[in-house]
Amino acid sequence: MHPDALADRVINIVVTSDGRFALPRDAAIVAADPIFEANRPKGTLQIAIALGPILTNPVEFHYRDLILAVRRMNHLVERRAGLLNWAGHRVKDMSFKCDSAPGCSLTIHRAAGDRTYRPDAAGIIILKLDEKLEFEDSRVTASRRFAEIEADL
Repeated sequence: MHPDALADRVINIVVTSDGRFALPRDAAIVAADPIFEANRPKGTLQIAIALGPILTNPVEFHYRDLILAVRRMNHLVERRAGLLNWAGHRVKDMSFKCDSAPGCSLTIHRAAGDRTYRPDAAGIIILKLDEKLEFEDSRVTASRRFAEIEADL
């Protein structure tokens, strides 16, 4: 589709009750660089970007896969994030949000012994990134799927 074909096209984006939305993945839309219009009063619309890893199996993966995803996120911030790049933001740790069911945990299986992390009162496990674990390529397991996995800048 040629970008000019989008000139009169309106694309409605569904926003969920918690404020989340997904932009359509369409090269023609990106090439057209369209204007966004919102039904909110001027100055009240806020947009936040959450970066998260795409893991083949988010319940069992290798630490190296997590680090690879972090490198990709850092590359994105360096190349595309404007002010964030200028401020030197980089992913420092990962945030694993548990659902409300009890028993949520994340375990890193190392040669020196397993290390299990449990959520804080808010249901979040913060995993500080550790280069040593990348070289060991430790296996990481979760007790179940997390509600969210996000990068903390």
